Amino acid sequence: TEMPGIVRATALEMLNREATPALATRLEPLLQDTDPMVRAAAVSVQRGAPNIERSQRLIELLGDPVKTVRIAAAREFLSLPIARLPDRYARDLNAAMGDWQRSLVAKADFPEAQIVMGGIGLTTRRMDVALRAFREAVTLDPQLEQAWVMQVRIHAALGDVETARSVADEAMDANPESIEL
Repeated sequence: TEMPGIVRATALEMLNREATPALATRLEPLLQDTDPMVRAAAVSVQRGAPNIERSQRLIELLGDPVKTVRIAAAREFLSLPIARLPDRYARDLNAAMGDWQRSLVAKADFPEAQIVMGGIGLTTRRMDVALRAFREAVTLDPQLEQAWVMQVRIHAALGDVETARSVADEAMDANPESIEL
């Protein structure tokens, strides 16, 4: 606690890849830290916790007074298999998701933001949203092979093989040296 918040938050970010149930439990108190940077960074360390514990630990952060913390918690909730939340928490989750989406829209002219929006579309099973975002990403940067690949996969999964082939051809035209494509 004697270290500045940015140092502690950076340390937590570095621990993300090493998250385990024991580490998540040990670092749970940091979800209530006075510094919002630390609270936001502590959210992703909870990925090591079992789903039920993770949701119980993060649910209050959906209503945090700081937008960054709310968004961090909302992003984690996307990966949790939750059938239904109590109304209060469902409202908080929807509001936090709205905060996140507005922050992405503010960065919509960056292809990386479009990739994130495409991922949200996939996670929420809104394939139209995902396709639009991945299409916009390759419009902004035709070299983003992963966005091309995702479009092909989505079209193929939806049974539209002709469009999948057309997108694959377009991707190859834009990236003729690509091994992945």
